[in-house]
Formats: sequence, C-alpha cells, structure tokens
Amino acid sequence: MRTLFYCCISLLLLSCTKKEVVEVEADSFRVSILPVAVIGFDQYKITGTVDVRKTSNDIEYGLVVGRDINPVLERDKVFKIGTSNSTADFAQTISGLDTGAVQYVRGYGKSSTGVQYSANQRIGKLSPKLSSNAIALQYGQSFQLFITADITGVTPVVKLNGNSITLSSDTFPGPELSVISFIPPTMLSPGDYTLTVDLGHISLAYPGKLKLLEGTWSILPLTLPRNFTFTTAPDRFVSGDKIYTSEVVYPFNASLSSYNYKTGETQTLKPVPRELLTRGASILQVGNKVHFFGGQLLLNGDPYPPATNAHRIYDISSDSWTDGVESPGSPRQNAAVMIVGDRIFYGLGRQPLTTGPLEEYKDLWMFDPNATSWRRMADFPGTATLLQSYFDVDGKLYVIAGTNSQNAVINETWCYDAALNQWSRKADYPGEGNIGLLTFNINGKGYAGMGQTISYGSYYGRNIFQKMYRYTPMTDKWEEVSNFGVPKAEFFVGKIGETILVGGGYDSVTQPSPSIFTFKP
Repeated sequence: MRTLFYCCISLLLLSCTKKEVVEVEADSFRVSILPVAVIGFDQYKITGTVDVRKTSNDIEYGLVVGRDINPVLERDKVFKIGTSNSTADFAQTISGLDTGAVQYVRGYGKSSTGVQYSANQRIGKLSPKLSSNAIALQYGQSFQLFITADITGVTPVVKLNGNSITLSSDTFPGPELSVISFIPPTMLSPGDYTLTVDLGHISLAYPGKLKLLEGTWSILPLTLPRNFTFTTAPDRFVSGDKIYTSEVVYPFNASLSSYNYKTGETQTLKPVPRELLTRGASILQVGNKVHFFGGQLLLNGDPYPPATNAHRIYDISSDSWTDGVESPGSPRQNAAVMIVGDRIFYGLGRQPLTTGPLEEYKDLWMFDPNATSWRRMADFPGTATLLQSYFDVDGKLYVIAGTNSQNAVINETWCYDAALNQWSRKADYPGEGNIGLLTFNINGKGYAGMGQTISYGSYYGRNIFQKMYRYTPMTDKWEEVSNFGVPKAEFFVGKIGETILVGGGYDSVTQPSPSIFTFKP
C-alpha cells in the first residue's frame, strides 16, 4: 500500500515538470515604392525595393492596385513580380486598369510569417474624351476624332454600331492629344450611328449619335485656269465635258472661252457683242442652245451700269450668237428661269446696284416660242427679296431665302406651280447662309446649301457656309445631306446626267478656288 502511494506521488511530480518553450523569430523585411511614372496610354511604371534584413524563406513581392486607399491582397488587383531571400530592386509596368477613377498602388512583401505593405502611391484618373470638329459622317470624306490622351503603343479600334471600321493613314498619337481618322465605307446606309473607340480594354463612346449623310462629294484631278475661278463677269455654264465662262478681258473687251475639265484643254470662242456683255444673267440651256436673259451690262462706260432686257442665244455647235425676243418688265439681274415643256418662265430678280435704293421685283413671265411672245403670270406673293436662290422640280419653280434692301434675313421657301399658275408657301429653308446658295435638282428633289451672310454691298467679311440640304416636294421637308468639302462662294454649277459639277468661286477671304467637285446623291 505504501509502495502504491509513492508511485502515485512520483507520477504527479513528473506531470508538473516545466517544459521548454521554443520561440519562433519572425522574418524582418520592408517594401517601398517611388511615385508612379506614366509611360503611355494606360501604362504605368512603378519602381521600388524589397529590403530583406532577415528571413528563413523566400519572400514573394509585387504590387497591389485598387480604387480605395490602402489596397490589400485579399480584395484588389495583384501584380506578382517575384521572390527573393535578399534585398532586391524591382520595376514593373502595369496596365489594364479601370478607366474613369483614381487608383492607388502599394508594394507588398509576403512571407510565411506575414505581409508587409509600402505607403500608397496615386495613379491619376484615366478618362480620355472623344471629340471632333466635324458635324456629321460623310461618304468619301475623312472623319477625324480627337482623344485627350497619348495612345502610343495602342491600336485603336473604331466601331460604328458595333462594326469595326478601317482607319486612315493620317492617324497618329500625340503627347496630350491623339488623332485618329477614318472614311465611312460606302456599304453603310445613311442614318444615325453610335461611334465607339476601343483602346485595349477601354471603350470610349462618342457623345450622342452621328448622322451619316446621304450623297458623295469628290474632287476632280484637274484644276481650273484662273479666269474660270472668279471673274469680273462670272456668267458661266457647263455643257458636256466643258465649262464656259463669259468675262471682261483687258482692255475692256468681251471674251468667251471653254475649259475641258477632263483633258485640261482650253478654247477661245466667239464672245457676245461687247455692248451686251453682262453679269448676273439668267442662263438656261436647251439642247445646243444656251439662253442668256437679262443681267447687268458691264462695258457701256457707266460707273453704275444698268441691267438689260436683252435675250442672247449662244449656239454651242456653231459657236455663234443670235438675238432672242427681249424679256418684258423692268431690266433685272439674278432672275429666276425655268423651262416646262417648250415654255420658258422668267422673272423676279433685282435691280443692279445704283446710287439709289435697290428694288426687288415680284413679276413672273412666260415665253411661248410658238407665239414668240411673253405673257405675264401670277406675281410672287412672298416678301420682296434680293439675292434669292432658285431650283425647279417637275414643272414647279422654288424660290428660296435671300435678303432685302434693309439686309433682313429671309429664309422663306415658295413654290410656283406652272400648271396651275399658283404660288404656295412651303417649309422654310433651314440653312445658315441666305444669299448666293448652291442649288440644283436630281431625281425629283431639290438641293440647296452653302451660301453666305447678308452683308450686301461688299464681298469681304462674309461668313461662308458648307452645309447642304435636300428638299422633298412630296413631304415638304428639308433634310441635311452630305456637306460640301470647303466653304465657297460665287461658284458655278452644272448637271451631267445624275452628277452635279461645282467649281470656281472663292473662299471666305476671297482667294480664288481652282478646284472642281462632283456630287452624286
């Protein structure tokens, strides 16, 4: 019994013996990074050091990036760089960050005993913007986009309604502003489009919809001789492959010449009699015969030359001039003229610049070649107008915009129906320019556009515009179509089949323009 007791006491004492405690020493290291360096679009270089003082194992090190300050491994984006058991410098380029928000980056070191982080460094907001000086997409014309970022090293992908578009060669990055360009492919239909640009993982959206306008402007390879651009007597017309100009030549003589815009050949032709040389005549071509109605006489020695009622007819085939039946009413220039069947309608227009007040005319006349006489038709009922523009569609004459002797802006549209001998008011012209519009008709629709402001009496200081509009008689609506490439004034216009030829004129600082353009709907 006593022996059993001593055994129990011995076991109890053994269980109370103090055990040795083994102390595990933590790894000692530190991570630091320098401020972020921007090296390209959505590309950042971060340099730093992992300073290892004591470790029993390799230390993993890298970067962690997030939108909140103090990003951590468990929550944010991690860029592992490497492992080391000694002090090491590192440099890491990172990209693919979310756009439109400030980012924070910290270096990290991770060992078996814990994680150490560096101080925060800030990555500025990456939110490039898209903009353009253009107002619409147009066939055959380059559309330039500006991006407020340096996109060096990035291949931009432009999409219209989600479909990729081939970029033009004039696409280039810049230090603060990059430019990308493209020409809308002809396979696209006119209408509204959403434009986006993908820059790597970042997708930028152009603000609002872009309209792809109907119609295509092209520039011809040959340019005009100077006397075909803008002359002192720009009575010009187009027939076939040739452009004709009637002008004053030194010393105060009349001249008529033609220019073949396909071959570049010029030809001197028989001019109108000197005393009948005009500017602002109303020109109408019927077959090989070109009719000149009215206009301001230029070579009669008067400092304020008057207008005439003369009707001159030039025969292209025989290079000869004959006199037609003079127009009735007051002599005028810039009058309206159209032909319906074999009947010619002529009227409106204005008195030339004189020492007195200008006078606008509202009378309209019809010439019947069978009776060889003129008959007065219904007077124009709208605002008496100067420098208005005209086109005709299917036997109807349209009178558009203009000004008056008080320089008022007039944007009215009026229609004269030759079959009914009636005028009616139509939808107002929506363009900015109100005088000197470019007008023509194609496929039963009228077109008008460009034009100038109303500073009548001077060719300087005007605003010259380039928007074009199409008028549909069936719906009485104006719609914007493809705009002219450059603002111009005092141009000539001709129609060859379903193609419109436009050329000559001058720009906003009155520099002559030698280019020739075509328009196809």
